[in-house]
Amino acid sequence: MQSPEQVSSWKLFHPIYSQKSLTISSTSQLISVNLSLFIQDHSALLKAFQEGDAPTDKRLAAYLILMKNPSPSDLTKILRVLTKEKNEQVKSFIASHIANILESEEVGIEG
Repeated sequence: MQSPEQVSSWKLFHPIYSQKSLTISSTSQLISVNLSLFIQDHSALLKAFQEGDAPTDKRLAAYLILMKNPSPSDLTKILRVLTKEKNEQVKSFIASHIANILESEEVGIEG
């Protein structure tokens, strides 16, 4: 467990926490809630994916999360971005991923 000094110095860099002590359990819960909220926010994911100047790994991570349960609107937007994409790594990854989905024989995955 962290000493009070470690928790206090950590709080200096994260001023949103006003508690006197912060346990590992509460930190894990906070991270879990924040991650859950981020994953559920399709508009934030779409925006992250559509940012052409964003780091490639960030864009592809957003894309993969979107593709776990894409809406028809998400697919339309992804394909629209793909047709205009300038980053060859992003373009190739997405094209390959979509081709693999369409060729898949796994139930629930095929197109």
